[in-house]
Amino acid sequence: MEGHALGGGMLKLEPTEAGRVVVPLPHANEAARLVKSIDGFFRSGDLERATELIDLQVLRKRFALSATECQLLQSGAEELRKWRLHK
Repeated sequence: MEGHALGGGMLKLEPTEAGRVVVPLPHANEAARLVKSIDGFFRSGDLERATELIDLQVLRKRFALSATECQLLQSGAEELRKWRLHK
């Protein structure tokens, strides 16, 4: 986890912190299709389906994480969101 909270719940990444952020990417041939699908879910306000698709295609299939590991990541992200929003 990188970054630190500022007033109002904003999360800030300094350049050194941002340089340590790991961004999992799908294989190149899957990327365009995946991005289009995820974009559609976000535009329609369906964050849950977007998250499920990302978990399945990137975390489960590409990085072989278990459903339990994906749930732990989701729980951690939710805790960080709550923490930031209540600051």
